[in-house]
Amino acid sequence: MSDQQIDAYIESTKALIAEYGWAVQGVGAGDGAPQFSYSVGFTALGHAEVIIESLPMAAAQGVLNNIGQVIKDGLRLAPGDVVRGFLGNDLPLAFIAAEDDSDLTVVGRIYGEKNALQAVWPDTSARFPWDKGYDMPQGSQPLLGASPEAFREITLS
Repeated sequence: MSDQQIDAYIESTKALIAEYGWAVQGVGAGDGAPQFSYSVGFTALGHAEVIIESLPMAAAQGVLNNIGQVIKDGLRLAPGDVVRGFLGNDLPLAFIAAEDDSDLTVVGRIYGEKNALQAVWPDTSARFPWDKGYDMPQGSQPLLGASPEAFREITLS
């Protein structure tokens, strides 16, 4: 992409943020890395951005939009939060500190600094990658940080 195209893309993302409060950036798989999606605009709401690894982009966009709505309504998520209500079948979504936020390039271009949480999805038995018996293939959902020592359960109404 040329600098002019990048600038135009950043401006269109800023317009989405102005209209909706945030935007969702999808990044396709490549060079052995899985696809991922992330929010752009939660920073302006006083919240960390959120990254989701390996979910299809349409599904990740829906989840990130649901997260954005509860953030806009005042919920503040933190590492160790496990939330029911973002995924179907009452499956929980866990949040960890994203120690590697290097791929949030659009966030960096708009806000300068980056702060992010990773939303970690479970297997069909509600187990996370750090749980014994997690049945997804190793590496299918890269973790960008460590599992928290303690968890706080939240159920959305």
